[in-house]
Amino acid sequence: MVILDSVPSDTIYGITALPGIASFLEPPWVMAAFSAAGAVVF
Repeated sequence: MVILDSVPSDTIYGITALPGIASFLEPPWVMAAFSAAGAVVF
């Protein structure tokens, strides 16, 4: 039940936050850093 409730709220939060961080994600090195961090986590 908690999972079903968290999916829509996380989606709404992501849509709301995206315009604020879109300019931050523009430089290629930022995306490379996120990809590297994701590779380490997985």
